Amino acid sequence: MNISEQAAQVALPAEFPARLQRIFPADAILTDAGDCWPYGYDNSRRQALPGAVVFATSHEQVASLAALCSEFRVPLVPRGAGTGTTGATVPTRGGIVLSLERMNRILEIDPANRILDHFFTLLDTPRVPPRPRRDPKSEGAANGDATNAGNG
Repeated sequence: MNISEQAAQVALPAEFPARLQRIFPADAILTDAGDCWPYGYDNSRRQALPGAVVFATSHEQVASLAALCSEFRVPLVPRGAGTGTTGATVPTRGGIVLSLERMNRILEIDPANRILDHFFTLLDTPRVPPRPRRDPKSEGAANGDATNAGNG
C-alpha cells in the first residue's frame, strides 16, 4: 500500500467537521477528495490525500485549528504556495492541510526583532540584513509563513 492509499483511509473523527465549521466559514473548507488532491503534493513528487483543507485568514483561526487538531490528535500540515521540494507539506498521515495562501497582508514589520507578520512571497521580503538564504527557483512563489515553518 503506498502513502496515498494509507492517507486516503484515515477518517476524521465524527464530530471534527462540525467543530471545524465553527472556526472557518464554508468557503474556507474543502472536504471533497477532488478538491483536496491539489493540496496533497508539492514539488517532491510525494502525494497523499488530506482529510480536509482549510484556508486561514487570521491568527485566531490558526490557533483555534491547532487546538482542535491537538484535542482530536488529528495531524495538521501547514502549507504555503506548495513550492516545497522535500515533501514537508505533504499530509502523509492524512489529517488537515492548513493553507496559508489567504493570509496575504503584511501586518507588522519589526526589523529589530526580525518579525514580518503574515503571508508574502519571498520577493516581497524586506531587504533587512542579514538576509535569509533563499532558493532562487521559488522566490516568486514560495511564501514566508511556510518557509519559516519548514518548507513552502
